[in-house]
Amino acid sequence: VGTFLTQPLMFAPGSAYHYSNPNFILLAYFVEKYSGMTFREYLSENIFSRMGLENTYFDFFNQALSLDPKRVGQYVRYYDNTTENLEPMAVGADVLQLDIGVASGTGGIISTAKEYATFWYVLFDKTTKGSPLISQSSQEAILAPWNLAGAGHINLPNGESYDTWTYYTQGTVVICLAEGCPGGPKWIMYTGGTITVRTANLLDYENFMMTQVWTSSIVAMTDHETFQHAFDSQIGNPNNVVNEWAQATQFNNPMYFAFMKMYENKTDAEAFWQKDEQHYSGVITRG
Repeated sequence: VGTFLTQPLMFAPGSAYHYSNPNFILLAYFVEKYSGMTFREYLSENIFSRMGLENTYFDFFNQALSLDPKRVGQYVRYYDNTTENLEPMAVGADVLQLDIGVASGTGGIISTAKEYATFWYVLFDKTTKGSPLISQSSQEAILAPWNLAGAGHINLPNGESYDTWTYYTQGTVVICLAEGCPGGPKWIMYTGGTITVRTANLLDYENFMMTQVWTSSIVAMTDHETFQHAFDSQIGNPNNVVNEWAQATQFNNPMYFAFMKMYENKTDAEAFWQKDEQHYSGVITRG
């Protein structure tokens, strides 16, 4: 907290939006201060245990003190973009496996796709309004549209189309079918990740159907000659080399797959994903 607490504000609170890890560090600090518990203890006792989440926990040290044999590794999968079927070339390790549990509230929670879905189903339940985890007013505050991220039009894979307004809320994003979300959100979504980890969680708030796409590896598109040249030259930061190849493909966009899976459209991209389904560590659709 001391590393940023004395820094000047970027803008007046509530007047703009900017992604901010320090906010979550500060929130975790208040949890510890007013509960008298460590952040790990508080999450375990008040959230994970109450919801029956047996494979979800907070690891401040990112396995440095206790190795979890069920944790997945992080990888880069290389494909030849000059071939019709995008033939696989190699699999490489993520040389900087990033976990920010050491920065407290900004990360460090380990879970499964199934248990994370359970958390969302309780948190965003329209009938119970988040009970027994939170109060109705807390759920409303979480989903309240704070900052407009953009307005546009969405064409769903099943042929439906909508005018949309997308808002940042408290810790997530909502997509609404009218400005200001007078009828509440149509979709609640969250997507994030590190260098090779990508997650997408999409909940249709009207019919309570959820789709998740979690991956512990990214797809890098290049050709054999370029790949071999990079391998032989030994020049440059590995992440910079990989990121350039990873930018050129939609297969690193898990939210694209989440929408596609929710509305069951069989496209070329989905056919590729099905062929190489080991690329994804968890894909779950529930209704």
